[in-house]
Amino acid sequence: MVGEALEKGSFAPSDRAAPFARSHVAGRSGDLTVVYRPYWIDDETGTSHGTPYGYDSRVPLFLFGKGIAAGEYLESASPTDIAPTLAFLAGVTLPRVDGRVLTEGLSSDIRPARTSSAR
Repeated sequence: MVGEALEKGSFAPSDRAAPFARSHVAGRSGDLTVVYRPYWIDDETGTSHGTPYGYDSRVPLFLFGKGIAAGEYLESASPTDIAPTLAFLAGVTLPRVDGRVLTEGLSSDIRPARTSSAR
């Protein structure tokens, strides 16, 4: 995929290019993105979680500690949900949020530690 296409395109979440478009930063990302066929890797660099295929991009998410309710939650979650959830628990307001607070995994009596704004 060419960087210009990633900058211009609006991709459906199911589109193979969508993960690359979300992480593309004009002027900082490469001009070319290589997408291997399913189950192929670059043997020079080993493996990573950088392909758009479900077997490589779906990862388990575990939360534990004060404010977290015990249980298994089957709602869809993303690694982008971690920062908003931790910020909520710490009482920090993020200037820009890409994910969501994973409220289903929080104790019902939880309140943010304090309220403050990020600068």
